[in-house]
Amino acid sequence: MTVTDPGWVDTDSFRPNRGQFPIRVEQHLNRFVSFHLPGVTTVTSATRYYALHGLTAYVVAEEALDEPAAVNILRRSEALLAYVTHVHEQELGSEHPWSPAPHGIDKIRTHAVTAEGVDLSKAAEHYAEAKWAFLNPYRGSEMFLDILQRSGGFKPGERFDPAAARSVLVPLLETARSQDAVSREQAAALSAACLCTTSNQMDGAWLAELLSGDKTASTDPKNVSAGRLLWEFGHLTAVATQVGDVTDASALSRLIMFDPELAQHPALLGQVAPERWRGALFRKESVWALRLIWHKISNLVEGASYVADLMAAFADLLPDSDTVGSFRGKLPHHLRKDGGPREAERELEDRTDVERWLGTLMLGAARLPNLSEQELQGFRAAREHEAGQWDELSPGWFQELLELNADMSLRDFGVLLARQMINRSQRVALGKSRFHAKTQVFSYPARLHVRDGVAVRLFGETAPEPATRIPQYLSIARQAGMFTVNNDGKFAVGKNGERLA
Repeated sequence: MTVTDPGWVDTDSFRPNRGQFPIRVEQHLNRFVSFHLPGVTTVTSATRYYALHGLTAYVVAEEALDEPAAVNILRRSEALLAYVTHVHEQELGSEHPWSPAPHGIDKIRTHAVTAEGVDLSKAAEHYAEAKWAFLNPYRGSEMFLDILQRSGGFKPGERFDPAAARSVLVPLLETARSQDAVSREQAAALSAACLCTTSNQMDGAWLAELLSGDKTASTDPKNVSAGRLLWEFGHLTAVATQVGDVTDASALSRLIMFDPELAQHPALLGQVAPERWRGALFRKESVWALRLIWHKISNLVEGASYVADLMAAFADLLPDSDTVGSFRGKLPHHLRKDGGPREAERELEDRTDVERWLGTLMLGAARLPNLSEQELQGFRAAREHEAGQWDELSPGWFQELLELNADMSLRDFGVLLARQMINRSQRVALGKSRFHAKTQVFSYPARLHVRDGVAVRLFGETAPEPATRIPQYLSIARQAGMFTVNNDGKFAVGKNGERLA
């Protein structure tokens, strides 16, 4: 497929866009996370929305309301929940308990807040662009937890608890349905529904039960259910809070990867989640290193650059006195003396950025032969090695490339790696490209475009941390009272976390 010169310059027929996953190295990690940590996603930030969506669906089904009425109730209720939380936070100031920011509050403050309170009709109109507002980001998780039905429209699921949801949200829902304007005083009177109260209310206890997964499900590693995996991750987190200091997702991940006491803890025997997550978090290190290298290569282009010059510019960032083998030989060993994983990636802080990222890739490749069967399930997909061939940029592929080019100068290896990634980025973008016959627009999702040996940067590249959902899990579980955070910022099992024992 060829993009001709007129198509390249004609902005009416060719519309580049930024795209996502430009070198497509996240697929295995994303699949792993979606199965092993269900019930939360990277966009589910506030636990009470689970209950609000379930209650809204319950009312819609109970009153046999049509879709426009359902959307209206949902939008007005979500908007009022955001305003109530906003007012409660303002009133308590620094004494306000921790809670995430409510969805859409910035737009509500801009378009709907008045001197007296909030214009709820305007708030419901402006706070979210999507028709179903913030339902869609939560819907997959709510269907997995059976708060909403998995098919048949917007209806409550089998595990929705009307009593728990109604206990705190009925006054808010009734106000949202009956009033177009809500004063600050009325919002303050609804403060029991503020996001900060979830852990102390019935809906929090009910949601904690759902988010604790299914401890009773089969433990057969070949047939483990998503519910069982959700419980095992919660249990792993609970044990980790007893073994070390869990202050955030990064601290928890570090314990899972490297702490020998946690790895050998008797409470975790016979469970697959600890080893699988260890492997997945090792893979995350490699994925992020690749993203950062690609970010660096792409952003070396200022406007336009010959591809050969771009590859050379990247290679110049590497030491000129090392071969691939000698550079690898200077890296810290990836195993401790007892055979457990060493925090080798954390011992690269004195290196330059590019050296650290390349070293992380080399360490990830070195770990491959030493991983257990369950760790391998987290670290790589079986399909990454078929017919004797490794998927490009996978750890196994990288290991073979390092061994094949051990005597190559490190800078020449940098040229080789840059060429591989540039070419891959264009294949990925071409595979995602679409021609829309109706509009006659060709969409090519790439920030860096390569034509006839010239690289043109249309948008700056980014390198976000690969998503594991662990930050969202800790936040959602904390709001549900499964965990609490003490004055030192350390997580501990909360009053609704007894099922994780």
